[in-house]
Amino acid sequence: MYLLFALINIVFALFFFSFWRLIESGVFWVLAVVFFLYFSPLLSVFSKKEQEEIIVKKSKLSLRETIFYLKKGSYYLSFSLFYLSLYGITYGVSLTYGFSDFFSLFQYITLGISAIVTGIFFFFLQKKEPWRETLFLIFRSNVIIFTILYTLLIFIFFFGDQRPDIFFTLNTAFSLLGLVTIIVFDEFIGHKKEYIYNFSLFYLFLFVFFYHTVLFPLLDTFKILLYVMSGLSLLYFEFFPNILILRPFSLISRYVGIGMNYLVFLGLIIALLYNPLDLFYSSLFVFSLLFHYFIHQRFCNYLSYGAFLFGILFLIVQLFAPLNALWFFAYGLFVFGTPAMFVGSTYIWKTKHPLDIYLLHYMGLLFTIIFSLYYFISISEPGILSVSTIFLFESLLFFMSYIRLKK
Repeated sequence: MYLLFALINIVFALFFFSFWRLIESGVFWVLAVVFFLYFSPLLSVFSKKEQEEIIVKKSKLSLRETIFYLKKGSYYLSFSLFYLSLYGITYGVSLTYGFSDFFSLFQYITLGISAIVTGIFFFFLQKKEPWRETLFLIFRSNVIIFTILYTLLIFIFFFGDQRPDIFFTLNTAFSLLGLVTIIVFDEFIGHKKEYIYNFSLFYLFLFVFFYHTVLFPLLDTFKILLYVMSGLSLLYFEFFPNILILRPFSLISRYVGIGMNYLVFLGLIIALLYNPLDLFYSSLFVFSLLFHYFIHQRFCNYLSYGAFLFGILFLIVQLFAPLNALWFFAYGLFVFGTPAMFVGSTYIWKTKHPLDIYLLHYMGLLFTIIFSLYYFISISEPGILSVSTIFLFESLLFFMSYIRLKK
């Protein structure tokens, strides 16, 4: 199946290249490479066991299953070639008769055809016909190819700085509703298609992000991206797994939600390094930290807990960054007050998970060691009093940590 999707995108790429539409051709080449590398067995080449399982599964493929997959693949290929030829026909007609906006004509036709296919599917849905499953495969194939096509067009509109009209909005919304319909009917039939669900999550993100940039053109695109990813990460992680139809994909939803939150976290750190006083970035960063803490409390995710502690230290560093290392007392409060807060909190509150206390102590102690070394490097001739004071506080911190960890 991954070869079929790669082949479909290669056909699109060659077609657009023949008309010297290099942007569209390049996007389809990228999609072809992604489909081939991500879904092919090449990713598991280092796992001998996985390779053996793949070989066994392929060897057990019956003739009936082979015919079924060829039949299903023919639907995808037919709709791909159909939309490809439709694009070429509308483009050729526009050149012949001098139409200035052939793309609008293409949108009208694609929306009409998809509406007809969908109407036929729902009309015969309640009828107990023997070919009802075939009709569903046709509907599924049309929706997937239609969505891939408009995924490409969203990228072209975004990077081409074009504003969508009402028909483009209807087509993209139809793609989203079509994917939801496929997931719902797959659940009733008993087919769990993870690749469709993964693609649906990606398309939902692309849809929401693109139309946010359309509705708020004056806002910074990077801020919109972080805002949308933050909202969708919470939606994917917390709300989608609680929807009955989507429960079979709850693990995928949570992994995608956590991954998006990590990307938001890294993006906000970069943004705050350049804009430390930006209220939007700071507020979103606090939300990301709380989300990381929430993830760890529920699922004992130490990567999220480490990100939470690192984020707190990062905010403290940003707060004290304007201070010069020569301001010894303020700098001492920064260097030793922070780890003392980390270590001291474990005397008051009991951590939920067994390794929380170790990560909390070690990050606090590592923080004070790093910035103590930075103080010695920054000061050319540190006085004996300041050096002795630093060593004294270091010893107290390590002693506090030792006593608490020995309990």
